[in-house]
Amino acid sequence: SDLNVVVVDEVFSDGDLVILSNNGSALPSSVECIVSKTSDSCESQTFKFNPSGEDDLKLNDEFGALKMKGCDSTNGVIVTCLEDVIYNYTVSNDGTTRLNITIFERICNGDIKNWIPFLSEAEKSLGINESVSKQDEDTIDTCSTQKIEKSVTVQAVSEDGSICNDMEELEFEIVTPPPTSPPT
Repeated sequence: SDLNVVVVDEVFSDGDLVILSNNGSALPSSVECIVSKTSDSCESQTFKFNPSGEDDLKLNDEFGALKMKGCDSTNGVIVTCLEDVIYNYTVSNDGTTRLNITIFERICNGDIKNWIPFLSEAEKSLGINESVSKQDEDTIDTCSTQKIEKSVTVQAVSEDGSICNDMEELEFEIVTPPPTSPPT
């Protein structure tokens, strides 16, 4: 069956939820979307995609102005699989002398985030029992099995010139249980 969706005089903003539905039946093998500017109704994008399940769709797949953010299970409950997470990284000076941080970076899947340019001079120079923390925001897909690997590397130089290196690795896997029916 074909699904014809016509949205008339409805304005969507960035981040708004657009739901494609065929009243409980399978979606068709092709959906065409036309995106137009509200100011002059001038067509700015036209694109087609296959939401039927015949082709692999992954979260964060993009189709023009639309981005796949979730799907519904067979019981009609919308499953939002993308979750924002915040990682906190703290460097502490547990030693007996002041340390000057020279490297403070996070590596995740080849992406390096260097925090040194964002530290004040006071934050780079840690006295005994002092610490500095930085946050890293990420979005993870909780509906697919994935391995997440992050590492944090820190290097500091003590007042006597000794170099202190540390690297911590974080690895975890998202395992998604099968969908369950909502409570009745």
